[in-house]
Amino acid sequence: MRRRAARGDAAALAALAVALAAVSALSWKRWGVPHFDGGYDPSVADVLSRGGELYTDVRYFYGPAGVYPLALAFKLFGASLTTAFVFGYAQTLAILGSFYALARTWLEPLSAGLTTLVLLTIAFSGTFFDFVLPHTDSATVGCLTLILQVLAVARGRLVLSGVAAGVLALTRPEFALFAAVVAAGTVLGCGRAGGVRAATRALGSVALPALAVCLPVLGFFASRAGFDSLVFDQLVPLDFIEVSGNRLQGGWAPYDVSSLVSSAARAALFAVPLAAVVACAVILRRKRGRAKLAALWPLVAALVGLSALAAAWQLLGVFPAARAEVTDEVERLLIAMSWLPVVVVAVAAWVALRTWRGDAPPAVGWKADLALAAGAAACVLRAYDRFSFDSYAPYYAPLPLLVAAIALGRVGERWPQAKLVPPAVLAAMAVALAAHAWVGLYRDDDATVHTERGSFSTDTETAAGLRGTLKALETMSGPDQTALVVPDSPGLHFLSGRRPALRDLTFLPGTLESAGDEQAAIRRLRSTRPPLVVVGAQRSDQYAAAEIGRDYNRLLLDYVRRHYRRVGQFGDVGRPTRNNLPARAFTVLELR
Repeated sequence: MRRRAARGDAAALAALAVALAAVSALSWKRWGVPHFDGGYDPSVADVLSRGGELYTDVRYFYGPAGVYPLALAFKLFGASLTTAFVFGYAQTLAILGSFYALARTWLEPLSAGLTTLVLLTIAFSGTFFDFVLPHTDSATVGCLTLILQVLAVARGRLVLSGVAAGVLALTRPEFALFAAVVAAGTVLGCGRAGGVRAATRALGSVALPALAVCLPVLGFFASRAGFDSLVFDQLVPLDFIEVSGNRLQGGWAPYDVSSLVSSAARAALFAVPLAAVVACAVILRRKRGRAKLAALWPLVAALVGLSALAAAWQLLGVFPAARAEVTDEVERLLIAMSWLPVVVVAVAAWVALRTWRGDAPPAVGWKADLALAAGAAACVLRAYDRFSFDSYAPYYAPLPLLVAAIALGRVGERWPQAKLVPPAVLAAMAVALAAHAWVGLYRDDDATVHTERGSFSTDTETAAGLRGTLKALETMSGPDQTALVVPDSPGLHFLSGRRPALRDLTFLPGTLESAGDEQAAIRRLRSTRPPLVVVGAQRSDQYAAAEIGRDYNRLLLDYVRRHYRRVGQFGDVGRPTRNNLPARAFTVLELR
């Protein structure tokens, strides 16, 4: 059996390597959005590699665990897109490899390989949340460390799981919460299997290493930047959350009736055909000859029933936004992803019920089962309404994806006649998500932009605006000078090699919340006198204010207008992007 498992692992890993090579070739240099969110961490890491200090010289909204390793890579190998891509690619390989190892705890090689293939298509999604050039490395490091925490629990290495939890606390605030939830599941599982003493030992084994890792690091930065500045101005920016953050985060998990209806509809669109296919497989095994055709009636009935429900929903006109979202996901094949939250919540509830009733462990053991179920549930409850759209909620996806694959495997065990259905479903998910990325998103990135830090591909319109803007930055300012870029194109600092003039790299509503904040920024500009200011044609309609200089930060932009003159416009600045999407056009202003 061990030899068969080893051969199965070798075959699965070889197939994944081929898929990875193909995906990498098809998406070459189309990873992330370097001038937008994908350039945020490289710009911050560039400042750190030049001797700057996080939270003091540059404002940063995440923990240090992701950006400092990138800064070290820049220090060793040079600040370039190549270094950033290699760094992100290495992280992606680590995520996929550790996920496969974790999946093998519950799944056979074929299912583990197919589940990892689905994660691979999520990693190379063609969205702003790509794994190779993520919107922040704290997310990918957090994703990796969360997987490692659960893997350590599954292998019985509780001290290592505590170390992973400590690193998670240094990535993003929500990942710190995930670490605590997984740790709680671990302790509960140990208590369920071995009693109070086992739970107490587990608590010490996990909590002490976690605190030993994160507290000294946070204490160091608090001593340098100040506790209030570190916590309430950066890691948990209360002003920004009050003005804009609640709207943004509410879109990921709104907990309103409309979002719950759309989630139920997504689950039905996936679960009903799945149940029908399983029923068909069971019936087909009992039929012979022409009678096999009649065995397809469950699938036909399911499709007819879903079509009738869809027509009734449209006719009634209730929850039109939810219906539009679900329809869009079906058309773009994202339904292969957006059903995950419902199945994860259902599985977590089932595991909790078994725990309460004193049943046998659901799968491999209480400790691992509860850690996985708790972590997956925390992930989907944080972002259940964004396992769709163009984002996939990718950094929260691995654990929910694994739970869904385990649930599919149980279907094959329960009905052996349908044992081929679960791997077929996983393969279909990978194909659907890959088609959405390569046919829909990567296809538009057919123009190359060359910069001082390397080259990347984007769409033609964006490339035209970026080329002129970056050329102006390179020719009208020196490499050691600073620039001000507003409202939200932080990657231009990295791509041009021009350091940020202010400690802020993004200027969304609420980042400079008060007149005092703006005045402090203006005093800084007066002292440093950056030669150039770049204004992206970009609106933030989903926040409390849409246009910088009119709806917010009027003092700052008024200072810019009085002391800078326009020297160039690149792209159609009269057609700004909305909802804080990446700017395609820019205005460059020069100091008078």
